[in-house]
Parts: sequence; C-alpha cells; structure tokens
Amino acid sequence: MTRIWIINQHANTPTMPGHTRQYEIANGLSKKGWDIELFASDYNISKRKFFFLKKNQISISQKIKNITWHWLYAYPYKRNNWKRYLNIFSFSFHLFWRFFFKVIKDKFTKEIPDIILASSPQLPAAFIGLIFAKFLKKPFVVEI
Repeated sequence: MTRIWIINQHANTPTMPGHTRQYEIANGLSKKGWDIELFASDYNISKRKFFFLKKNQISISQKIKNITWHWLYAYPYKRNNWKRYLNIFSFSFHLFWRFFFKVIKDKFTKEIPDIILASSPQLPAAFIGLIFAKFLKKPFVVEI
C-alpha cells in the first residue's frame, strides 16, 4: 500500500468552511487503496477559530473517511498583519516537531511515507516537507 503525507496549513473537511481540495485529493487516493495522512492547522481562516484543539493542545489526530488528519496548532490572527507571519511560522514549527517524532516512531513500525506532498503550501511548511523527504530519501512533490 502506498503511503502519502499531505501538507496544507489550510486544508478543510467537507464539514468546515473553506476549500476542500486536499480532502478531495486524499479521499480519491484513499479509494484507490492509498494510506493517507494529512497535516493541517486547526485554525480555520474562514471562521478565524479553532475547530478541534482544546486549550493548551498543540495537536490532535483523528480518522475521517480513511484519512488520518493531524490538526496542528497555529498562532491565531484576525487581520493580515504581523500576526499572520506568526501563524505561518508557528504551523511550520509544529509541523517540524510532529514530523520529527513521527519519523522516529514510524521508522520502527515501518510506516514511513512513500511520498510527501505539499499542496498549495506556505513556503516554510513546504521547506519542512522537503527536509524530511530528503532525510527519508522519498519523493517530494509541491502541488500549486
């Protein structure tokens, strides 16, 4: 079974406001037998609120239609000012550490991804994906 990690800070499920392109990609690949893990921020930019994370949580994982979603904390912001940059870099910071510990665990369980896909990513998050793809010697795809 092909394993893929998909990164998009602003990915949404169909029950959330906003675009669902990464969900549609993941759902289509899942129907073909791929094992999908999607890494996104829980801070929804359409509603400017968190959907799943509780106070003091930095991540949570859940299974939605055969897709494992990893909801990561990103600094909240209301307007496109300097706080937006904190949002982007805080997501990338948490993505790095989530990947770091996941790679350690998955190396032992032989569940490392075959492909890492950054889908319309913020550039710092894409760079994190590239670093881990190089480290794991796996293909890295940027979909824009």
